[in-house]
Formats: sequence, structure tokens, C-alpha cells
Amino acid sequence: MGIEGGCMEATTKEKTPRKRGVQVITEGTEFIRLPRSGERCPVSGLSRSALINLVVPNVANEGRVLVKSKLFKSKPGNLSGVRLIQVESLLQYLRGEGE
Repeated sequence: MGIEGGCMEATTKEKTPRKRGVQVITEGTEFIRLPRSGERCPVSGLSRSALINLVVPNVANEGRVLVKSKLFKSKPGNLSGVRLIQVESLLQYLRGEGE
């Protein structure tokens, strides 16, 4: 069946395009997750590996942490967790206001 009969009503509901794994950043968001591998940060457009180089001390950043982050583990003793990046710290770094 089609629209010919006039049975279908037009909806005015606004839809936001969303892709799998894309986060919608709202004002007041304090932390964001690292993007999945192959995806970009919705705030900065940086890749996952570029963000890791900013938040974890390593050879690429001479052992310094350039952007603040937290590693959230659901239970103490877990080996893995979720890396949360502080949005304001990331924005300060991008503006050149960081350390």
C-alpha cells in the first residue's frame, strides 16, 4: 500500500540521526567515554588512539597526562574498566590552555 489514499499522516516529530556508537553531547556533560576503535570523538574529532595518548602517560607524551580522565571499574580488582575523559580538560587542551 502507499500514500495514495491519504491514510498516512505526516509526523512532525523531529528525528536526530544516530549511528551505532555515536554519542550525543549535551551541554553540561562532564565526562565522555573513549570512542570505539575506528570511530572519532564527538567533541574533538580525534581518534581513540590520539585520545589515549593524551590521557595515559606514555612515550608519545613523555610520561605526562595532558587531559584528565578517570578509569571506572565496576568492581575493585577488575582488570578492565571504562575510561572516562573530562570534557572541560579536553577542551582546555584543544584551546591551548592546558599544561
